[in-house]
Amino acid sequence: MSASNPIPSIQVVQKWNIKETKNFLQENKEQLLLQDEDIVKIENQRTDGPAFLSLKEEVLTRRPGPFELTYGPSAKIENLIKKIKGEGNSQCNYHPPFLLV
Repeated sequence: MSASNPIPSIQVVQKWNIKETKNFLQENKEQLLLQDEDIVKIENQRTDGPAFLSLKEEVLTRRPGPFELTYGPSAKIENLIKKIKGEGNSQCNYHPPFLLV
């Protein structure tokens, strides 16, 4: 996510266990706006690499829900996952119908 800590490849993330996912989030918590309790919530849901790659902002912020994170970290996590998956740098999931092809 920085020059010293680049975005991991999808192949690397798919092999992460729960501890490796937690360690990545801890190493990048400032950039992702995460607090320690947010990381604990993600860990408590047994989020390994494949599960991490499936996270969406809607799931992370849902109340009541398994994570109940605030919007900022949730949006940053979803955008990071899109980058890992090679889905670009989209900041918004909304596309007006007339722009869809």
